[in-house]
Amino acid sequence: MDKHNGIHWVDAWDSHDPAIDLLWDELVAEVSDIMGQSFPIKHMVKPSGPMKVICHILWHYPTSNAKKTDYGHVMDRSNLSLLVQVTKIGVPQTHWPKVRKLFLDFNYHLLLQAPVSLVVGKHAGKALSELLTKDPPHIVETVSRKGLASKNSRHEFLIIRSSVTRHIQHLVFFTTHGAYALYGASNMSSAIISDVIWNGVGVLSGLEIENTSWFTWRRSRSKMAGTDPYDAAIAVAGYPSLQKAWVAQAAAGYPNLQKAWAANAAAGHLNLQKAWAAQAAAGYPNLQKAWAANAAAGHPNLKKAQAASTAAGYPGLKKSLAV
Repeated sequence: MDKHNGIHWVDAWDSHDPAIDLLWDELVAEVSDIMGQSFPIKHMVKPSGPMKVICHILWHYPTSNAKKTDYGHVMDRSNLSLLVQVTKIGVPQTHWPKVRKLFLDFNYHLLLQAPVSLVVGKHAGKALSELLTKDPPHIVETVSRKGLASKNSRHEFLIIRSSVTRHIQHLVFFTTHGAYALYGASNMSSAIISDVIWNGVGVLSGLEIENTSWFTWRRSRSKMAGTDPYDAAIAVAGYPSLQKAWVAQAAAGYPNLQKAWAANAAAGHLNLQKAWAAQAAAGYPNLQKAWAANAAAGHPNLKKAQAASTAAGYPGLKKSLAV
């Protein structure tokens, strides 16, 4: 996690900006009042960076995938959900309606502090649209993005004007999650559009984009083991999500594996029967190769077994003679 202002705490959220700290403390207090003392307030993730910036980014992704699960921040590089974006830019239900409103109002207030916003993912887009319709001081204009059509991305951006002066106060752009552009889309269009939008927002905000064609380049490559940057990053992280899944499965006694074994046994192990039949029809090629390799090596395993038997006084032979 990136540190700001040299202020880093173990049992509290880091301080990136005193203005953010004040708003965040108010939000935490309100959520605590609604949810009660039993609510794990330390699992809430605090916005990263200062309030007065050129561009704010709003996105929707799981925050529990990060290494720092307590007192974390939004832009945590260890969060697997952010691996794609980092490469691109270098970066209880009963009370939920009340808490959701607090979160939305908090993020909406932050977004409007910057002249440009980039909204990532459809859920974040819906939330922002909902807030804009309930904010009378602003006039919202929709501008179509001609020539940039994609099935799962919004084809427009928004201009937000003051209802008093009609001056432009804010621009809002929308894009899909980076992971969708790389893995979920059926064609290249989402990847290309994602690059165009991220690059455009970077230019408008005066920010440098580290990899201007990242989504397009990555989407066009075949996923080859050992060469995929996204897979490599997950491997370096030690496959944390996979590790969690294995631990959960082991604790539950591998229920899915048990079901699969039972189903296979009930069906007479059809796949195993097919494999045996295929091997027999082909003359057991793998077995032939193994025998040939062993013979060429002088049967090392057989020699080890013979040596071990001799050293032990041929226990197997003695049992046979005794019978």
